[in-house]
Amino acid sequence: MLLAVFVVHGKPSQYPLRWSDAVELPHSFSQALALNPAFAPAHNNLGYALVRMGRLEESVGHFREAIRLDPKDPLAYNNRGNRHRTRGDLDAALNDYNEAIRLNPKYSMAY
Repeated sequence: MLLAVFVVHGKPSQYPLRWSDAVELPHSFSQALALNPAFAPAHNNLGYALVRMGRLEESVGHFREAIRLDPKDPLAYNNRGNRHRTRGDLDAALNDYNEAIRLNPKYSMAY
């Protein structure tokens, strides 16, 4: 289960979602990107949702764009590393995990 938080009229609102909803709902990451294609967290989160849905090929472009837009975000590298690991590309996964650790040595998810 995914819990999306959006700011509506200045107040945080929470919406429980299934991962498949994150790609399709009007308040989804896709909608956020339609409004602001340069919003790195939306690219990262959409990529993560696509991985969770088994849509690995679609996810990599979103991770790549998240990293291009915010190259200092260890979460984007970690998520792309997970995608590489899922596909069996362990060298690429290790490179991304190492970059996440380099950016934030306390980022335990990359270890």
